[in-house]
Amino acid sequence: MNAQIEHTPGPWRIVACPCQYENCTTYGLSNGLFSQGCGFSKADAMLAAAAPDLLAALQRTLNWLKYYPGRVADGAYNQARAAIDKATKE
Repeated sequence: MNAQIEHTPGPWRIVACPCQYENCTTYGLSNGLFSQGCGFSKADAMLAAAAPDLLAALQRTLNWLKYYPGRVADGAYNQARAAIDKATKE
């Protein structure tokens, strides 16, 4: 289908799970306007919160890599392109 996906705006931050269960050890995410449930491990919440920054950095890196053709750069370029497509296209 290749439609461009629009992500919920960040920045995201990790928040305590809003479930109110005693001894809950999971986390949620919030961008100040929306909260994304709970049930994330701390590692998964950290990765999800960093995702918008990681995507932006990878997009900038991809633009740089296209000026350095060759076996190593081509592999990195293809991997970066696939990751960006996975995050931004249906």
